Amino acid sequence: MPSLKKKRTPNLLLIRVIFLIALDILVINLSAFLALYIRYEFDYAAMAASGFLDTLALFAIPNTLLTLALFWLLHLYNSLWGFAGADELIHIFIAAVLSAAVQSAVIMPGLVELPRSFPVLFSMLLVLSVIDWRTFTIPNGINLVIFLLGVVRLITDLDHWVSYVIGLVSVSLVFLLMHLATHGNGLGMGDVKLVAGAGLLLGWSSMLLAVVIGSLSGAIIHSVRMRRGEDRKLAFGPYLAAGIWIAALGGQQIVDAYFGLFGL
Repeated sequence: MPSLKKKRTPNLLLIRVIFLIALDILVINLSAFLALYIRYEFDYAAMAASGFLDTLALFAIPNTLLTLALFWLLHLYNSLWGFAGADELIHIFIAAVLSAAVQSAVIMPGLVELPRSFPVLFSMLLVLSVIDWRTFTIPNGINLVIFLLGVVRLITDLDHWVSYVIGLVSVSLVFLLMHLATHGNGLGMGDVKLVAGAGLLLGWSSMLLAVVIGSLSGAIIHSVRMRRGEDRKLAFGPYLAAGIWIAALGGQQIVDAYFGLFGL
């Protein structure tokens, strides 16, 4: 029996490495797309007209391979299920900064036609998901940047300021109460700060959609993982980030379609 367990363990670790690499590929490319989408203030028509989407598609493979190589060189796949702390956190930051530096080196001279803000937005979004997945923490710096983006969105779209302000306080207040009621065991303050900043950036309707998507996907995927004997501890940030991505890409259209079913 012990020998069987030893034979299964390397295979299980290999499967987990492959799964996490596949997840990273998805996160890298979603982060790249959303970085460009945020740059154009969630205006897909303007983003498509810029021609940068074609460049992003061509840039996707080298950008993905570069980021995965940096993750590998910094040993981020060695302790992938160990929920490492400060050391892995630092390595993720280093990988994101190096990736952004390489991107800047090819974007600034015009070798690759992408907005100059792209590397900063990309690295910020990448760090958010990767760090939370491995360490169950969302850095305050990332939340601050999202909040500042929300402030910029509010200032540039004052006609809809009520939606943004409600988005700022509605979900975050509920999350804060849950955090206090569970003494931090249910939701961390990082999640509270994330939904506050994202709510200000997206508005209340899209933020509610993001939370619904994040909650449902988190419940389903984590239930499957627990059935397979994984840790019961849930990193809600990646699922919440996925919900925010989807809501940012087409949240208002989804909400309008839903209310349209009821003639509203």
